[in-house]
Amino acid sequence: MHRRTHKKSRNGCIPCKRRHMKCDERRPGCVQCEVASQECHYTGSHSQSDVPSRRPIAPNGPTSASTPTVSDGEVQRMPITKSTRVNADLSIAVSPTPFSQDYENFQVNLLHMRLFSHAASGKLFNEILLRDVLDETLNSALACPFLLHGLLAFSALHLSALYAEEKHVWDVQATGLQSTALQLFNASHSFEGDKLRAAFIFSSIIGKHVLARSLLQTDPSFDTLVEGLVEFLKMQLGVKTVIGSQWDVLINSDALRGSSSFRETLTRFQKAAGDPERHELSGDLLPLAAMIDASRLDAESKEEYRSMARKLDICMSSHVIDLPDSVFAWPTMLTQTFVDDLTARRPEALVILANYGVLIHRHRNLWMFGSGGKRLVESICRYLGKRWDETLRFPMSQVQHTD
Repeated sequence: MHRRTHKKSRNGCIPCKRRHMKCDERRPGCVQCEVASQECHYTGSHSQSDVPSRRPIAPNGPTSASTPTVSDGEVQRMPITKSTRVNADLSIAVSPTPFSQDYENFQVNLLHMRLFSHAASGKLFNEILLRDVLDETLNSALACPFLLHGLLAFSALHLSALYAEEKHVWDVQATGLQSTALQLFNASHSFEGDKLRAAFIFSSIIGKHVLARSLLQTDPSFDTLVEGLVEFLKMQLGVKTVIGSQWDVLINSDALRGSSSFRETLTRFQKAAGDPERHELSGDLLPLAAMIDASRLDAESKEEYRSMARKLDICMSSHVIDLPDSVFAWPTMLTQTFVDDLTARRPEALVILANYGVLIHRHRNLWMFGSGGKRLVESICRYLGKRWDETLRFPMSQVQHTD
């Protein structure tokens, strides 16, 4: 599977190195530490320029609360009173403890807690899917850490889309956490039982992440947009390959009994399709049949393209199209050959992708899609030129509706 890499920071701050996070080396405090309200300091530097960029939160005056200290191996309580010494930086002074020199190892990562809280807020997924994802993430956090990392990465991507002034911070988190999630997933050599279900939900999250990242780009070029879609399709194929023969077992077993959203999509798809390979193209996608018949594809490739078109037609049927997961159902049925043809910019493959853009456009109210479907269709039409106008009439007519 594709693995995102990044250049290591050799001169990063100590907290970022301990947390294995990419540091931007900004002084007096880096972006990562600033967002996490973390004291930022660098190796061998104790000058005034390395004072933390954000002061610790000051107490709101005298309080009856207490702070634990450690003495002779026992935890004691030290009341905070008016006589408690407060230094010039407004942080409470505490007595040295056996763990003082290693305090950062015991700090809660507030940034990740914010990401999880945002994911649990209901803004990333619909209510049914949210329940599925959160339940599985909490149940599998230790056995399948890739799922938690994937969820936090997707949450960071959403925050980068919401807050322009913090976009860089959240983009860094989204990229780093996604890369870690994929590494952890690839390191999992077998998927059985609960791991199989976690792997399936992970494939759903990572697919949404890669597709959203591509569609949310600002004024992307044609190549950039198509390459992003190809990366998304390869990602879906890659996850399916890693899960291997268990994929078909998974979608037809009780392992998805709690995944209500995908189960409903699958049930509706099967009801609409009957036997997908016997489904006949009709109505809006009928021009695809004529295009395939008139193409210079060999007989085997023509049948493969007809199969892709039939399955897309089913996903766009009235039984399925109103479900957001219909956008992610079709990519799981593609073949490597078709994806390779998209990479090579084969016109027939691009036409089918443009019709897939209509499916994305139908769900433009979701933050992860926005106007991405419209941009995809229009970019393909411009690239192919007037010769393909008639074949692309349907997708072009559909993206004109923006209400």
